[in-house]
Amino acid sequence: FILIFGIFSKFSKVKVKIWPKIEEREISNLEIIATPKIQQKDFEKFLIGAENFEIEKTISSEFLVTNKKLIEKKAEGKIKVYNAYSTSPQTLVAMTRFLSAEGKLFRTPEKVVIPGLQYDPKGKVIPGEVEIKVIADKPGPEYNIPPSTFSLPGLAGSDRYTKIYAKSFEPMKGGEVKEVYEISKEDIERAESQFQEKIQAEIQKALKEKVP
Repeated sequence: FILIFGIFSKFSKVKVKIWPKIEEREISNLEIIATPKIQQKDFEKFLIGAENFEIEKTISSEFLVTNKKLIEKKAEGKIKVYNAYSTSPQTLVAMTRFLSAEGKLFRTPEKVVIPGLQYDPKGKVIPGEVEIKVIADKPGPEYNIPPSTFSLPGLAGSDRYTKIYAKSFEPMKGGEVKEVYEISKEDIERAESQFQEKIQAEIQKALKEKVP
């Protein structure tokens, strides 16, 4: 009896180890609703509380323009053309040349009809006149000349050369040749990309500072 009791006493302890069964699941297309209308989480209905945050910021940046363009403009202005040659109107074709006293050549873009001359009661000649637009033959600031007198090279060698002439009463303007920067499509695309990155960074920083 003593021997049997001793054997049962020695082997009466049993250790049981239990491991929980772990199963990994990947859940896709799970709709979780975040709404400020609830105070407590409800995981069974996939509801969590939410809070609205509004941030308003003004962000600006400067971007370098890399594309250059040559700007060439011709000076232009108005002159009065006089006809002291005949009582009949005188016609000048488009692109007729007018040479200033400074030796600068201008052209009229359209056909010109100069009225005929008249005589005053004392028999003095009153030239017919017409005001027209002229454009410099070449671009450049050197054509921005002050008021001047003009001859018509096309009439040289004829009786009309000294009888048909022109005068300007205001300076010619607008002539220039310069290199300027021009915004290209690539400049705009690069600026938009860089600016988007800056906006995203600023927004994230502002949210981190405001959201508890």
